Order: sequence, then structure tokens, then C-alpha cells
Amino acid sequence: MLHIWALSGDEVAVFADHEVEGKSVRSLKTELAKQIGIPRFRQKWLGEEHSELNDDDLVCSLNVQLLILDFKTPESGQGRQVISACDDDRVEDLEALLQQPLTPEITDGSDRTPLQAAAGAGHVQCSELLLEARAEVDKGSKVTALVLAARTGVPELVQLLLQARADTAKFSQDDGSTALHETARHGHSEALRLLLEAGAEIDKVSFFGKTALHMAAGNGHMEAVQLLLAAAADLEKAMRYGETALHLAACHGRLGILQLMLQAGAGKDHVTSDGLTALHLAVVSGDPSVVRLLLEARADKDKVTKTGATAFQLAAVNADLQVLQLLTGIDRDPPVDEVATAPPALLCSCWGTEAGCI
Repeated sequence: MLHIWALSGDEVAVFADHEVEGKSVRSLKTELAKQIGIPRFRQKWLGEEHSELNDDDLVCSLNVQLLILDFKTPESGQGRQVISACDDDRVEDLEALLQQPLTPEITDGSDRTPLQAAAGAGHVQCSELLLEARAEVDKGSKVTALVLAARTGVPELVQLLLQARADTAKFSQDDGSTALHETARHGHSEALRLLLEAGAEIDKVSFFGKTALHMAAGNGHMEAVQLLLAAAADLEKAMRYGETALHLAACHGRLGILQLMLQAGAGKDHVTSDGLTALHLAVVSGDPSVVRLLLEARADKDKVTKTGATAFQLAAVNADLQVLQLLTGIDRDPPVDEVATAPPALLCSCWGTEAGCI
């Protein structure tokens, strides 16, 4: 049996022989940290002759005296060393600095914490060390480690932070994007799945009114869209000017995603604040395959925008004969007088929405 004693003479913990056999001091400190909440970096173990036990030693003593050390504030230059080690994934250097023991709660000139630096660079091992040292997982004035990790898309890192109880609702102060938004924006499907399983709010909106589905659809990430639809993302959730995910898919020519969302029941004739449907945007973008798909889904080609434009008139302004043929349903060029009478200012409202600038 291994007995751990405090300076006061109170017994702190007991390890059975099978728990100690073949184990290093480091691994047993880690186990003790789980019991008493003091990270191994702050633990100093003294053997029966009051000599310090090194982390790589095997435990031979039957009794160990435990000293609890306070984290030290870094001296000049040491803080930069910690941040630099996290930036460059120098795990051994970070271990040595934490062993001094230096606090993980420092910031650099950009107000980054070591955990933000490690997470932003996608470094799992450095992040593990910092969390083991009890680094505050949600600390950060502008963006949290979880949001930064979501941008990198490293699943192991996202899972690590979630296990440390990172708050999935925290968002970037720049644009209001949560970790779920970032995984959808960049198409990091496995990380997105982990966040959904952790209960991330699926329809939370950014400062611009975008949901994760808007971002995945607009950027063409099919697997991310599939995951979000399977998790019951709101297909009709609209941005500040009324654009749904279907609008963005149509505007950017995301044919497969458009088809997927139509099959899921997306409203094909939903209008923006300018009166634009997905068909209007597809026509303006000039993608015949998208226009054809929407027409086959029975999109209303007679809907008019706030400026009074039909899909046909928008195609006429573009002089897009292929799209005009699809809209008229005949395999010939439309009459010259119909094209000539299309109002020249009809495109203004189309390019004035956020659908064209995701």
C-alpha cells in the first residue's frame, strides 16, 4: 500500500499495491490530481528519507509526504516562452515550464492565453498539458479555445476541450460565430458531429443572422449539411434580410446541397426582404443546372421581386439565352421584343442582399 500524507499529518490518499506496481511518480501524481483537484505540476512528493521523488521514478516508498506548491507568476520573458512553446507545439518545453511551476493563466501582447495559442494552432498535446494544469477552458476576451479549435477542425482537440466542459454557446466577438458555426463554415464534419453530440445549439445565429446550416450550404460542404439536417436544423431560418440556406445554395450554385434541402422539404418559394426567391438568385447567378433543378421542383417562376422583376426578366437583363429557354420551356431563343423590354435596374435588389456575400 502507498500512503500519501499531508504536512499536517493527515492522510490524503491510499493506493493499493496493484495500483502502484510498475507506475511512475508522474502517473500516480496524475491519479492523485483526479482525487484532490491539485494538478501534478503543483505536487511535490518526498520519500521516506525526505528526498524528492522525480516524475520518471518508479514508486518504491510505502509512505510519501505531499507538498502543495503555488503556481508562480512568470518573470520577464517566461510568459512569452510559454506562449511560444504552444504556438510551435514544443511539448517538452511547455512541460518544463509548467513544472517550475508556472501558471497557465497568462496572456501575451495580443491578449492570447497559452490554451488559445495551442488550440488555434491545432496542437493537441500542448492543449492536454495546459488543461492538466487547470487552464481556464473558456478564458479569452474575443474568442475561446473551442472556437479556435473548431476552425482547425482537429476532432481530438475539439473532443478534449468538450471533455473539459468548454461552453459550446460561447462565440467570437468578431462576428458572433460559435464553434458549431466554424466547423460548418470550414466543412469539418467530424468536429461538427462532436459538437452536435455535445448539445451545441444547432440554430444559433451569428451577428449576421447566419446559422451553421447557412454556412455549410453557402460554402458547399455536403457532409456538414447532411449532419445538420439529420440533427433537425431549421431549413426556414432566415438571415437578417430573409435569406434561407436554400437561397445561399442557389446563389452559389451548390447543386447537390440544393437537391438535398429540397428533398428535406425546404421552402422553394421563400422570399427575402427584397422579394427574392431561390430561383431569382439562381437566374442572376446564371447557373442553368440550378435553375433547371428549381423548376423541376415546381418553383414559382412568376414570383416578382420588390422591384417587380420576374425570373424571366432577370435572365433577360443578363441576356442569358440558356436560362431564358429553361424558363420559357421551349428550345428556341425568346422573342427579341421580350428581352428588350426587361427593366435595366432589376438586378439591384439581387446584389444588395447578403446572399451574395457569405
